[in-house]
Amino acid sequence: MRRILLVDDEIIIVTQLEEQLMQMGYDIVGMASSGREAVDMARALLPELILMDVVMPGELDGIAAAECIRRELGIPFIFMTAYTDHDIIQRAKSLEPLGYILKPFQDGQITAAIEIALHNDAMARRLRESEDRYRNLVEIIPHGIMETDAELRLLFANPACHRMFEFPTGGMAGMRISDLLPSREEMERFREKARLLAEKQPSPVTWDLRCRSRSGRILDTRVSWSHKLDEQGGLIGFIAVVTDVTEQLRFEKALRRAHKDLEERVEQRTQELLGANTRLKMEIRERKRAERELETKRANLEEVNTALKVLLKKRDENRLEMEEKVLLNMKELALPYLARLRQTPLDPTQEAYMEILESNLNDIISPFSKRLSSRFWNFTPAEIKIANLIKQGKTTKEIAAMLNLSPKTVETHRKNIRKKLSIGGKKTNLRSHLLSIQ
Repeated sequence: MRRILLVDDEIIIVTQLEEQLMQMGYDIVGMASSGREAVDMARALLPELILMDVVMPGELDGIAAAECIRRELGIPFIFMTAYTDHDIIQRAKSLEPLGYILKPFQDGQITAAIEIALHNDAMARRLRESEDRYRNLVEIIPHGIMETDAELRLLFANPACHRMFEFPTGGMAGMRISDLLPSREEMERFREKARLLAEKQPSPVTWDLRCRSRSGRILDTRVSWSHKLDEQGGLIGFIAVVTDVTEQLRFEKALRRAHKDLEERVEQRTQELLGANTRLKMEIRERKRAERELETKRANLEEVNTALKVLLKKRDENRLEMEEKVLLNMKELALPYLARLRQTPLDPTQEAYMEILESNLNDIISPFSKRLSSRFWNFTPAEIKIANLIKQGKTTKEIAAMLNLSPKTVETHRKNIRKKLSIGGKKTNLRSHLLSIQ
């Protein structure tokens, strides 16, 4: 429901209006009879629309009150008047009211005026909001925005454009685009592009354009151009968006240079790696060849070593067999007869020869007997254990405890060992004799 404030000094008219508008579905929030009262009620009630009589008594007539309300509150209004005086009409027009209602009121006039007024107010508000958004966008956007006439003379430039070219706000108005170009060559190039833009009127295009600021600093810019046409399709001007790409181009140039340097370094490093890889492959092949040669030599050495081991083993077996045979032959074929010969009567000379013979035979068999193992003496496993413990210096009692035997059994084994070593009945120390054999 639309909220309306009625202002008129004629109570009958105000009452009729209130009744008629309420029947139409409007909400009458108040009725004022003077300009001052209208201002106060507008401040307090904030209606959506005010129906204001033009001529009213007091210090503020309807036009003055409407001017105050519009300036302070922005509330739209419709003038009601029975006067057509030229001066009054001119004063009223300067306030741009949303409509006029002439007295006396005619059927349908009030409804049409109010609906049209409210519609126009809504449209005006949306237009102002749109203009505000556009104005804010143009003022805060970081890109320069230019508007020119058909002769490329600047009609408008936003704050970013003034900052870009180092001009104070408003200082670019009336300038030509050519005034911002740094050289004759750049001007000729721009004129040719501008001519094609004006003649062919293409879709929006983007140029890279070198410009000059007020201080003489050279700018690389990227300009997007579009033309403006009148209702008959005639060219009336251009709109351009200007972006300062000086730092961007410098960065891109540095980036390209760095990329080129990187590619060269990568290429150089690749060549070095290829060379190193080739050398490494050669070294690997050489190492594999050396490994194969070493493997062949190792196999040959293993074969030679195996053969040598076989030969040495065979030699040791033959030597041991020979020593055993020599010792056995001496014990069985020589020493027994020497023992018998000693039992016969011998003169001193024979006794001397006997000792010499016996000594020489002992010298012959002594190296053999020291190297022979206990198996030559036919030791039993128990005798071998006891012989080893005797060599370690163990007593009969200790050996008996260690082998879980009786001391008497150990003594029997000791006697058998002495007998097999041919020292039975002699005062030879058994441990010393065993140590001399091994």
